[in-house]
Amino acid sequence: MQAILSINKLGVIGDKGKMAWNCKEDLAFFKKMTMGKNLLCGRKTADNLPKLKGRNVFVASKNGRSIKDILAKENIDYVIGGAEIFKQTLDKCDIIHCSLINDCSDGDTYFSLSDKQKEKTIYYEFNI
Repeated sequence: MQAILSINKLGVIGDKGKMAWNCKEDLAFFKKMTMGKNLLCGRKTADNLPKLKGRNVFVASKNGRSIKDILAKENIDYVIGGAEIFKQTLDKCDIIHCSLINDCSDGDTYFSLSDKQKEKTIYYEFNI
């Protein structure tokens, strides 16, 4: 299992349930990486996603399927967020794909990778 996330220079990964920036190159990268794959995300992330054609999205929530249940029954290719899902799954991922967005937009959701997680992270840089 792998993870894919975007983070800006301030450590922001979201704002009011959405991305704090609009980076077409990063969105194209996300689509290329996840097309035809099984994705895991949390309810808040799922509520704010557009329809991801060509991908299966499995949603973990407190009142629905748990992360543990989904991982036991589904072949998840990518964890796509949000912060709470990342906190619970990144240590289980073999590779973390992290887009570094050259942006300083503020947001309400921050995330940082642990040193152990950074060791298995591939970084990609995108300008807005």
